[in-house]
Formats: sequence, structure tokens, C-alpha cells
Amino acid sequence: MASEYYADALKAGKRCFAEARARGENPYLRVLEEDREGLDTQNEIGLGVVDIPLGKIVGTSAHARSLSFARNYMPILPDGTEFASKWSNLCESHLEVGIRTAIEVYEFLNLYYVVEGNKRVSVLKFFDAETIPGRVTRIMPKRSDDPTVRIYFEFLDFYKISKVNYVWFTEEGSFASLCAAVDMQTEEAWKDLDARTRFHSNYYQFRKIYKDIDRDRLRITTGDAFLKYINVFGYRTLYDETEAKIRENLAVLWPELQFESDDNPVDLSMKPAEPVKKSILSSLFTGQPKTIKAAFVYADSPDKVSWAYAHELGRQHVEDVMQGRVITERFDNVSTDPDKGSEELGRIADQGFDVIFTTSATLITPSVKAAILHPQTRFLNCSVNLPYQHVRTYSGRMHEAKYISGAIAGSMTETDKIGYITDFPTAPTIASINAFALGAQLVNPRAQIYLEYTALKDRTERPADRLDRLGVDIMSMQDMISPTHASRRYGVFKKNPDGEIWNLAMPVFNWGVFYEKILESLENGSYDEQDGSGKAINYWWGMASHVIDIIYSEKLPERTRRLAEMLRRMVHHRAIQIFEGEIRDNEGKIQVPSGSFLDVEGILNMNWLAENVNGTIPPQTAFRERAALALDPAKI
Repeated sequence: MASEYYADALKAGKRCFAEARARGENPYLRVLEEDREGLDTQNEIGLGVVDIPLGKIVGTSAHARSLSFARNYMPILPDGTEFASKWSNLCESHLEVGIRTAIEVYEFLNLYYVVEGNKRVSVLKFFDAETIPGRVTRIMPKRSDDPTVRIYFEFLDFYKISKVNYVWFTEEGSFASLCAAVDMQTEEAWKDLDARTRFHSNYYQFRKIYKDIDRDRLRITTGDAFLKYINVFGYRTLYDETEAKIRENLAVLWPELQFESDDNPVDLSMKPAEPVKKSILSSLFTGQPKTIKAAFVYADSPDKVSWAYAHELGRQHVEDVMQGRVITERFDNVSTDPDKGSEELGRIADQGFDVIFTTSATLITPSVKAAILHPQTRFLNCSVNLPYQHVRTYSGRMHEAKYISGAIAGSMTETDKIGYITDFPTAPTIASINAFALGAQLVNPRAQIYLEYTALKDRTERPADRLDRLGVDIMSMQDMISPTHASRRYGVFKKNPDGEIWNLAMPVFNWGVFYEKILESLENGSYDEQDGSGKAINYWWGMASHVIDIIYSEKLPERTRRLAEMLRRMVHHRAIQIFEGEIRDNEGKIQVPSGSFLDVEGILNMNWLAENVNGTIPPQTAFRERAALALDPAKI
């Protein structure tokens, strides 16, 4: 019997070997020394005997031992060899009493490499065993900016409280998101035997179904898929629903998982699409276009929060200019909680709205959940560069206007000290900060930007007070006021020695223009035409589409206004590259070499500050909860 099992294992090994070669991949087991190459390590830590998930064992510590197995750990040496005989003997032992002797392994970045015991691993993998006992030595990497290393240190924090080693993610922040999603954020919660057993059972039940559907087609981990599933359908569904229902839910979620796996899942729309041309004959038969019913959803009240107020002005604009063609309704203070928010959005969708605009990045998770469960309604969320099939996202290239306002600030400062206050550093916000700094540097090489955040947890002093104390005379603050909190401190303004405020310029989002064009695209059919791209649609329009603009104050000197207008025309007609090198960050590192410029992806993924910015980019954990949601909204 054992020899028959070896024959089956040999077939599986040869098949895997041939398929890997056909794809141009290494057909053998991975080797630890090769995987460690290029990554600095600091020390080794003995963990004792640990139950090792067999799925996490990927290779050997020595190259020579890797040549007896295909990359799936099945044998490739022919029957009749000493290797085959030993493998068959281990097989018989496993069937009679089980394999209990611990293997020797190294753990590196939560993957395991066998020092001694490769054939035992092979036999247990053949029989689809879940774990094997192993004496583990952990190789600790040095901290670095390598994404895998950063995720690994997050894993170590997770492992410390959970002792769970079978979950892995490809995105930073996911381990903390998992703990929150299953309501097990503490060591005490993981020590609860019932909760721990339930998590293990739920995860492996999901893993079995997911692996059966996926068959290694998607380039994401089971942990990535698991987290997305429970964020959309809820953790309880894994022990309340049947296997058939979980499969059905996964089928609905699959497009989102495919986007996550894609190297380039986002199609950025940089300008409004052209209307679909219809023939005269088709126009005769289509009759009058249907009145579009649009919901505008706010995480806050437009009467109190300037961001929401700006979008509310956009809603009022389309009510005026599209009268009789569009019916709108606003919904205030919708919850950003994934479950509560998605339920509220679901109730809105059930009222027959054709499209729902959720106007804050903090609403992305509820939006995706609601959109998956309400496919009859189109959802758009105000964020950018997020890969979702069910929700389109939108924002504006505000950094274009910030570049001009930075040039105004640089030309008007008398102290060379300019303040910049923002809530929190999302990627588009970082682009705006850097564009502002480069604009100031363009006209005033001595200009220094002092950066402050309003949403930090441990803030002990008002940002404006701190900047006043530093002696700044020009500030950039919020770009819109709310009707109930009118203030002269908005846009770019100068604070005179006598305390008088002079407003100089204000970058603006013309959300009404954006909403009008999107609703017109629904009306004329060009909106649905974009669905054929097979990618997530993200709108990121700029000054050329009039979604972004800048308004000047009468206090702005004429010559400075002329400079600003010249830059405005150059940006509008793409005659200038804002992020053109050489650009150094504030640690002296060259981020954009001389003679080159940042492409769209480079702008949207900035994680550095220009050399004349005095400040840092704090971690997500440094900000209040609502701000942290905006910083990392994509945990679906």
C-alpha cells in the first residue's frame, strides 16, 4: 500500500515540476539561503517545539536537499531508490501510529525551512495533514522599509498575543484589522479556549473552501481573502452559514479578490469621458431619458463640517443645473462603522436610488459592503486609487492648486516661515503638502514649511498656536469654511503684526462640476461604457476639467496675481511638471532624480516630505480613530 502511495505522490511531484518549468519558475523546493539574500538579519531565537502549519513549510535550509522534491514537496526521485524506500516506510509508520517526532526547522518571515525531516513533511503533506511538530529557530531580520519586513514585525506583535502562526497578509495593518474584526485585540481574548477554537475552526473551514475555488490562481494569501470576507459578510457567518452559502458569498466577493491580486488593478480616469454618440434613429426610439435619483451621504453634517459642506454645495449645484433630470437627497451623519454604516447605506439603496455618493474616505468600507449586497445601485466614494469593482472612487488633483498657492505663500512671506495645517497625511494630502512646498521654493529658495496635524491623539497645543509661536507669517489651512463656523483662517492667509488676517488665495474643489459630469455620464450612457475595462474605475480630475481651481483675494498684489495666473495656465495645459527632479526629501535622500518626474503612481503613493518641509509623517496609530480610518480605509 505504501508503495502505491509513493507512486501517487511521485505523479503529483512530477506534474508540479513540469508545470513550474513550463511557467519558467524554479521547480524545486525553496532554499533558505537564497530567500535570505539581500535581507539583513540580526540574531536567532529558539522557540522550542511548535505546531507548524504544513502550508507554511516551503523549503529546506540546504540546496542539496531541495533537489529530491518538487516545489509542492512531493517526491521526484524514481521508485526503487533508497529515497523512495525511506519515504514508503515513513508512510507506513504514519498510517499505523502517526508521525510524532519533531522536525528541525528555521522560521524566516513566517515561512519555515526544514533542516531535518523533509520526508516526514512530504508524507504529511501528501495526506493533507494540517500541522507537524517542529523545533523552531527564528531568524530575526533587521527592521527596514521593505514591505515584507514591516508586515513581519506586525505579525510578531500579533503572534505575541495570539500564538497563531498560520495567518499571513500582504498588506500592512491587516493583523490589527483582523483582531478588530474578530473582536480579539488582547492576549486574554486569545487565551479564551472557546474563542480560540472557534477562530481556528472558522479559518480552516474558510481556507478549505477558498483553496478549492482559488486553486492558486490569485496572488493573495488566504489571510487576505479571509479578512475581506469577514469584513463584508461578518465573522459570525462563518459558523452560522452553511458551506454552500459561504461558497455563494465568495462568488459575490470574487471580483474584489481578483482586483486585490492584480498588479495594476486601477484605471485612473484623469479627465471626463466623452459622451457616447448615438444615432438619430436610436434617439428616436429611446424616448425621454429617465430621471436619475441620486443620494449624497455624509459622515458628518454639512452644517458643521467644511468638507461635507463643500460636497453639499455640489449637490445643490446639480439640483439647479439639472433641474427635472435629477432628483437628489442628502443623508447626514451616516456611521463609518463597517456594519452599522453598511446597514444604513443598504436602507438608502432600498429606497430606489440609482447612484449613491459617499463623500468621505472614512465611508469606503461601509460603501463596499453595501455595494456588494445591493448590486442594483451604483456606489461612488470620495477617495482615490483604491481597487474595488463594486465601488468607483473619486477625488481631485488638489496638489495642482496647492502648487500655485505655495508660490503665492513663498512670494508673500517676510519671515521665510510658512505654516501648513492639515488633518492627517493621506497620500493625496502628502502630494498637496509637497506641491505647496515646491511652489514656495520655486519663488523663494529660503522658504521653510512648518507642518502641523489637527487629528493627532496626543496633541497638547493647538497647531495654529504652535505656528504663531514659531513666528510664521503665512499659513495654509482648511480650504473651505462651514456656514456655522465662519473664520478668516482658511486657504492661504497672511497674519500681520497687528493681528489682522489677510486672505490671499483659496484652492477649491468644484464638486458641483464633478457631480454634474458624472450624472450626465449616467444619463448619456458613457458611465456604463467604462465597465468594460476590467479594472477599478478611479476618477482623479484636475484643473483642466475645472473640478479643481484657485480663487484670489483682492489683497493679493497684482504682480503676485500675474505670477499665479501664469502658473495656473501652465498647470491647466500640462505645460509644467510639478514633481520634476531633482527633488530631495527632508532627510536629504533624492526622491526624484534630475531630468525625470513623478508619474501618477508616484504621486499617489508618496510617503516622504520635500526638503523644505519641517515635519514628519506619523504612523496611523498616532491619529484619532476617525482620522485613522481615512489613512487606511481599504481593509475590505
